Amino acid sequence: MTEQRVTSQDVVSAIQALENEGVINPGLHRIRSRIGKGSTGTIAKLRAIYYAEKNRAPAGGTNPIAEAVESLWLEMIKAIEEREKVAIEESQKPLQEAQAAAVRAELEKEKLQTHLEEANKRIEELLQRQVELKADLHASHEAANTANMTKERATAEAAALREALESQKVAITELSAEREKLALAGMAEKLELINKVAELKNSLMSAGAESALLRNRAEAAEKALELEKMASERLGTEVKVARARLEETKDAMGRMTGPENEAGALSYRIGRTQRALLREHHLRAKPRA
Repeated sequence: MTEQRVTSQDVVSAIQALENEGVINPGLHRIRSRIGKGSTGTIAKLRAIYYAEKNRAPAGGTNPIAEAVESLWLEMIKAIEEREKVAIEESQKPLQEAQAAAVRAELEKEKLQTHLEEANKRIEELLQRQVELKADLHASHEAANTANMTKERATAEAAALREALESQKVAITELSAEREKLALAGMAEKLELINKVAELKNSLMSAGAESALLRNRAEAAEKALELEKMASERLGTEVKVARARLEETKDAMGRMTGPENEAGALSYRIGRTQRALLREHHLRAKPRA
């Protein structure tokens, strides 16, 4: 069944509704549950575009953190889609091979069935002939009794009839053995087909497990990106506060009339504060292993 197509407006409406309910940066599964349709890959693309537009700096400005997050997110989505495509193609190969094997097995089964029907028909003909020979033998005995045939002639005819009957029995035995052989061959083909179908099911289960692992990795990456974004926002706020304090300190220094050594000590503390903030910024901005 074809999955319903999800639009950008569907994703934006779901995100805004979840944010109004107090959910910060809602994940793919929350958005998918709210919309009720669409694939996670499509929702992920539209979600990334929405946040990229939302976090874009005002006219003339740039937001390197938002751009880096957007770029990393899009690359991750592309890699996941490529892996899923390869996994689907690989999982379909055993299915195609099994289907071809099933067709060949069906043709072979039909051929064996035809041979089996011919053997049954031949056995029926031989059985009918056996009945006829028995009737002829009985008739010969009756004829010998009623026509006063000589003992030698009657014995010879009876022996000939017995020999013909034994030949028919041998032919029936051989055809029965051939019929059993054909039936065993058909069972072997069925068993082989069952084994191939089992192998195909195992391959499909392996592909499903790999797809689930890829989805789990995507969710973990999404959480890591959300935490990184929150840390970047907190760092930006702290930098703004530190800059405001620095301006206040500079203004206070401009108004101070104390000795030069006190002004020098204050300038040293300001520089140390700036260096600490820059060091913290570099540590938080450093990519995670």
